[in-house]
Amino acid sequence: MAASEELLSGKVIRVDSGASQVDTPSGVVRCVVRGRLTETRTQDKRLLAVGDEVRIRLLGAGSGAIEEILPRRNKLSRRAVGRDRREQVVAANVDQVVIVTSLGEPPLNLNLVDRYLVAADSGGLGALICINKTDLGDRGPAEAFLVPYETMGYPVVWTSARTGDGIGELKAGLAGRTSVMAGASGAGKSALLNAVDPGLQLRSGEVSAATGKGRHTTTFSSLLPLPGGGYVIDTPGIREYTLWEVDPVDLDRHFPEINVIKKGCRFANCTHSHEPDCAVKAASTAGKMDRRRYESYLRILEGLDEE
Repeated sequence: MAASEELLSGKVIRVDSGASQVDTPSGVVRCVVRGRLTETRTQDKRLLAVGDEVRIRLLGAGSGAIEEILPRRNKLSRRAVGRDRREQVVAANVDQVVIVTSLGEPPLNLNLVDRYLVAADSGGLGALICINKTDLGDRGPAEAFLVPYETMGYPVVWTSARTGDGIGELKAGLAGRTSVMAGASGAGKSALLNAVDPGLQLRSGEVSAATGKGRHTTTFSSLLPLPGGGYVIDTPGIREYTLWEVDPVDLDRHFPEINVIKKGCRFANCTHSHEPDCAVKAASTAGKMDRRRYESYLRILEGLDEE
């Protein structure tokens, strides 16, 4: 079959090292990327991300070449791990990030939730918080920790992939949207998706008894259709999340409660860490904002200053 002259529009549904899978009106096509495109995004760890909208040329039966990568409406990004300091786009052109943490094994990690919320807001995405494995712990203390998030308008869903608790509510939160599932290894993202749609048959695993950390059962990101409408991107779990291109001076914009309180600060560029007459520090001390969230802000700020 000769190469087609017509370009087809498509969406990247899986990214591999050699080629990527693109969903098109003609079906799923395995595509390589034209060499000239590699020069356009030199700061990216990978040229493509799941969710990217592209234009391809068919080369043969089930194969093609990506000729154009369309501008992204939004993205969820992180800094690549290790010495590689380039941007790693986790997903593109999505409506929301579903941040999955667990009530036990691994333990509730609200500091990681805060980092994802900053990344989501920075990338122009909505967010839904999912507390999984409700069958492994007492919800009471955790519910108290989650009150500030609900007050700020973040939806919170409590689930157990094992018992089915909250799966209907999670389905409703996913319906009609394109979502990216993100969170720590072992939090149960793939198991939750299997509970939402048993037909997906995603591989899932438990937390290692030796290390207490989650095992990576999802090794690549993929875009999956949901039976109730919408799509979800299942991503590999992580153990740390390094933010990409968040300016320390602008970090407070991504904490809604701090963004409101900071209007009372003496200095317009206050970082709320050491400056005098800081309204945010005063509110935290007086119990007018959540102390844990303020301390989480300071930890993230310190990390940005060190990068």
